[in-house]
Amino acid sequence: MRTHAVLALMRTRVASAFLLSLLAGGALLGDPAPAAAQGRVTFDQLSIERCKGTCNLKLSCSVGGKPATELLSGAGRTKDLLDIGKSSEVPQFPVEVKCTAAKDTGWIGTTWTQLGSGTVTAPAGGEYKLDINNPEHADLRVLMSVDSLENFLTAGPPPAPAKGKKPAAAKAAAPLLVAATFNPAKEGHAVVIGLEWPAFKAKVDKMAAVGLKLVTIKVFDEGGKKLWAGIFKNVPDRVVLRANEEWKDFKVDWARMTGGLARLVDVEVYDTKPFYAGLFRDFSDRNRPMMWTDERKNFAEKVKDLAIEGQQLIDFEVYVGPSKTTYVGTFRATSGKYELWTGNDKATFEKKWKDASGKGLQLVEVIPYKENKKLAFDGIVRSGVGSPGDAVLDADMATFVKRWIDDTGKGLRLTSFAPYHD
Repeated sequence: MRTHAVLALMRTRVASAFLLSLLAGGALLGDPAPAAAQGRVTFDQLSIERCKGTCNLKLSCSVGGKPATELLSGAGRTKDLLDIGKSSEVPQFPVEVKCTAAKDTGWIGTTWTQLGSGTVTAPAGGEYKLDINNPEHADLRVLMSVDSLENFLTAGPPPAPAKGKKPAAAKAAAPLLVAATFNPAKEGHAVVIGLEWPAFKAKVDKMAAVGLKLVTIKVFDEGGKKLWAGIFKNVPDRVVLRANEEWKDFKVDWARMTGGLARLVDVEVYDTKPFYAGLFRDFSDRNRPMMWTDERKNFAEKVKDLAIEGQQLIDFEVYVGPSKTTYVGTFRATSGKYELWTGNDKATFEKKWKDASGKGLQLVEVIPYKENKKLAFDGIVRSGVGSPGDAVLDADMATFVKRWIDDTGKGLRLTSFAPYHD
């Protein structure tokens, strides 16, 4: 592949795509059944929408039919936000959340008067509101962040042998491992792992129907299939996914999309052809974005040059071809300072991350790949955008899921997910 510098001045051309639009209502129906679906409901705050004077309140909630637990006892006035900061693990989705509130109406002593209750059903992760309204006393709103993980990966039974044939001896497959990053974020998210393209596209459309849009994608190989994963959030921007395009078509689509407000925020390269996929999201900035592809040494130098010009590397992909390893990355003017790490073995990468996190840097993305039969790890770190998060390498799926559950309880959300085989 030749070196390409792609600017948003190229001719446009219409190509197949689909829009991740925000639709009203809807339900996640007809999906393949996930092997596992679990998550967490975090009760963030109680918003006092209306209450005369200072109100002493109590709030109790139940999740998924479990017994209700008192989450808050405090006082506030209209428009106050009372912090809750408590969460409950969820074994399956959709999940129903029910909350009940009471107000102290006593003049002398304490008299708790029930204000009523409210219920909301969360089909997947995201941001949710639950209202409790009492015309006589108060109107309250419970603000929640929900995190969900649907894993469609299953080992499955081996195919049945032909009639009269003995089953072949099972060949142990290399286990699927995961590299992932988690960073501080207030918004809940939904993670979907392990769907083939038609099912993944259908899932994206159904998630959009409940207000959830893709913010990250990943394509990986497992069981002889090309599978997709994605992270979804409630974002107000238009989000567009281009997929299964050859470079020349992807390059033209990139120029057309970025000629307006769209910015490439995630890029994937896969198959021997290869094919490209890109996730575009509208932003209000008018800075002209950049996309660049090259071999490692030249790509790393370009990353440094563009950073000086104010263009930060926000996402990249490594493609190991028959004769050389190629990088493709997307750049835009954004807050913080970003740095690229390349060509590290596991021990070196983990040491660099330990040192960087001690200095307050965040690990944004990890890219594992095999080059010359050796496993390597590349990554993006950034400073000036918040406290360090968490990262995991060489985790099996069960270990990853446990880490995901634990980190959501600490306010850390998944920012990159990369399955691979050692």
